[in-house]
Amino acid sequence: MAGIDTYTKLMLHCDGADASTTFTDSEITPKTVTAVGNAQIDTAQSKFGGASALFDGTGDYLTTPDHADFDPGSGNYTWDMWLRVPATGTYYIASQLGAGATDRAYSLLVTATTIGFNYATSSGSAWANQWTFAWTPSINTQYHIAWVRNGADFKVFLDGTQIGVTQNISTDTIRNSGSEFVIASNTDAQFPLNGWLDEIRFSKGIARWTANFTPPTEAYSVSRSLVYRDRMIPRYSLLRR
Repeated sequence: MAGIDTYTKLMLHCDGADASTTFTDSEITPKTVTAVGNAQIDTAQSKFGGASALFDGTGDYLTTPDHADFDPGSGNYTWDMWLRVPATGTYYIASQLGAGATDRAYSLLVTATTIGFNYATSSGSAWANQWTFAWTPSINTQYHIAWVRNGADFKVFLDGTQIGVTQNISTDTIRNSGSEFVIASNTDAQFPLNGWLDEIRFSKGIARWTANFTPPTEAYSVSRSLVYRDRMIPRYSLLRR
């Protein structure tokens, strides 16, 4: 299915050879992603593609340098991915949160009872809002989770169904942090994920879903229009060949 387009600013399929530490960003402005600790590709578990990213909960995470693409500002945005855990706990899923929590922008996290979203606005050392959405996860189960801003509305979807109430993010602008972007932990290696992530996607400038939806049934692929544009070849000339 399509899903990689000009709005896509990070796309990790987490595919590859077992135990590989190479994570390829499959969007049009690829970022360099570095595996820290024992973060690696694991072919024992996956949602799509025969592999996923494995984190053992002891200092494993992925990181990429700060980039304007990771600054959502006051516009629409969507984070979505598949999550599987062998044990419940408190885990950061993604964050842009400097060392010592002095350069905060946002964080996505899960606990044994909630899915959370925190964000900062004017201060780098304080959250403007910390929202939690109740869930009751089962271990060793694949869950699709999406965090979505659409105008003044902020929603979380679990397996395509909204959980909790719609939060009012108003006109808030998420603070632009200069810190690295981290997946499965934060810069201080706090609350590292014990589990697997697959199809990790961040979309800027679009609310992918605004109502309940059917979760993806296959890995995301590059949209046809993007393929034609990047080839710089008129579509009709392709048909004539």
